[in-house]
Amino acid sequence: MSTSQSVTPRLAVTLGDPAGIGPELVARLLAEESTVGAADIVLVSDEQELADAQADAGVPIAHGGPGEPRLRDNGAARPGTFERKVATEAGGRWAMSNLRVALEMADAGEVDAILFAPLNKSSLHLAGMREKDELRWFETILGSESFTCELNVLPTIWTARVTSHVSIAEVADGITRENVLGAGRLLHSVLRDSGIAAPASASARSTRTPGRAAGSAGTRSRSSLRRSASCRPRASTPRGPSRPTRSSCAGRSSTGC
Repeated sequence: MSTSQSVTPRLAVTLGDPAGIGPELVARLLAEESTVGAADIVLVSDEQELADAQADAGVPIAHGGPGEPRLRDNGAARPGTFERKVATEAGGRWAMSNLRVALEMADAGEVDAILFAPLNKSSLHLAGMREKDELRWFETILGSESFTCELNVLPTIWTARVTSHVSIAEVADGITRENVLGAGRLLHSVLRDSGIAAPASASARSTRTPGRAAGSAGTRSRSSLRRSASCRPRASTPRGPSRPTRSSCAGRSSTGC
């Protein structure tokens, strides 16, 4: 993954769970000129979903014209109508179908990243997703064998998660040397690709209060700042702007954002 201030990022956008707030959120975002002008947007959806989103948001979704988002019509996969405010198999199948198309576009190099509105994990599991969350499902669809985790981005700090979407009782088992180094190396690589030649890193570790069980109130977080030389990839060439200006993650890099 690389970014450049001179190149407009290409984004595949899905509207998330059709029974939730995702379609309305996307409609409101696309009503802002600054949003549409910041990226080359491909909407993975169909005309019916866009019409419903416009009605909910009370704003039009201009698409198909010069400088406007383009529609990647996935209407052939629509399972029918969706009951609002309810987790359903149909809603999960529609959300997963659109996500699969977006991931395939990213994997083929047609887009640089994907953006999806809020999902409903209950709907996804009803539709047959066996993985714990969408990120692990992304790994399955893309056939990724490299370390995968979520990255959280603020203007002045980027963070990687060693564990995510697991119960507190499972956290300790997930914090292994392999996983910590995997998260650190992935974050370091993404920062280098974003134009930061020598990223400075820090780690946070959990400490367990004596006499308390794992996952109980006796577990607390303590920060430990250090240079993480062991997390640096053996070879990496800085690319892109001098500082990152936006967060994006390409499906090909198996990075969660």
